[in-house]
Amino acid sequence: MSEIGDRAAAIVQRAAGNTVSPAVAALMTAAGVVTGHLELAAWAVPVSALAGSATEESVALVRRLWVTEGVEDFADAVEAETGKPIEDLLAEEGVTRKARQLLGEAVASAATTADEWKVRTLARAFVVGATDGTKVDEMRILVRLLEDFEGADARFLAAAFNGGEGGSSFTASDLNKRDEGLGLSTPFILQKLRGIQLIELVKSGANRSDRQETFGLTHSGRCCALMLMHIDGHTQAAS
Repeated sequence: MSEIGDRAAAIVQRAAGNTVSPAVAALMTAAGVVTGHLELAAWAVPVSALAGSATEESVALVRRLWVTEGVEDFADAVEAETGKPIEDLLAEEGVTRKARQLLGEAVASAATTADEWKVRTLARAFVVGATDGTKVDEMRILVRLLEDFEGADARFLAAAFNGGEGGSSFTASDLNKRDEGLGLSTPFILQKLRGIQLIELVKSGANRSDRQETFGLTHSGRCCALMLMHIDGHTQAAS
């Protein structure tokens, strides 16, 4: 169990005594905190064991631990990219007020995710915006795009973009050949990215022997892929 899980178990065990299994209570509390369904966390502690205000304090403490871990991961990722603590980067001349706004938005997103790729990408977006004032607005757009975007989605998008080569259209099978790790998640990610208008249907599969539909990246999808490629290239060049 993670440090957060261990501390959650201790918090809930002290509150509930022997009336609820500590392991079950910890799982309910952690699940409630990370998913936003806080009623799970509240239900983990019986009313007879803990009054309402104390229940809220227990939930709030576990929530704080979860958020703090995400922010610490973000700060560590920024330091890994720049070789300096985030406070030193902020103190440098040329870091603008808008860059600080970008930092706040990136931290807020990092605080609620467990996806390592997403945390690293948010950190890279902040570093790019903080060190290049002309890129701040672009990086703020990217951070907003990443709110519902995780590592598996990025792999899909990279396979679809294919470095800008290999044609502008593709089938699900094409993507699985380009990145075998996508596996059975491909059709589900495809529908997700269609829903946020990064992917569009190009041609029905009615006239194909395998009945596969053909898709392509929208203009927004290509721009998103290019932004992700840019920040990867930027940080690799700086390292």
